[in-house]
Amino acid sequence: MTFKLANADIIDTDELPKDMAVFGSKVVIENIDTGENIEYQLVGPEESDIEQGRISVSSPLGKEIIRKRPGDEFALQVPGGRRNYELVEIL
Repeated sequence: MTFKLANADIIDTDELPKDMAVFGSKVVIENIDTGENIEYQLVGPEESDIEQGRISVSSPLGKEIIRKRPGDEFALQVPGGRRNYELVEIL
């Protein structure tokens, strides 16, 4: 952990692109099936905390969101079946 902290880079989220989801982006996705909107920030595995809205870029959902643009749709297979999402906005 000390090595990771010593070599960590600070990301200024104000400098991130707003047209494509990247590491550090805050996004709003819509569950197309339910109409529910959810806000997440894409973070590294050590920072992920679903209760705080931070998901890892290496998680199945994070992998689907990364490099998507607003309006892009994607599907995720979960134990309960297939869920369909749309990237609504990059904050």
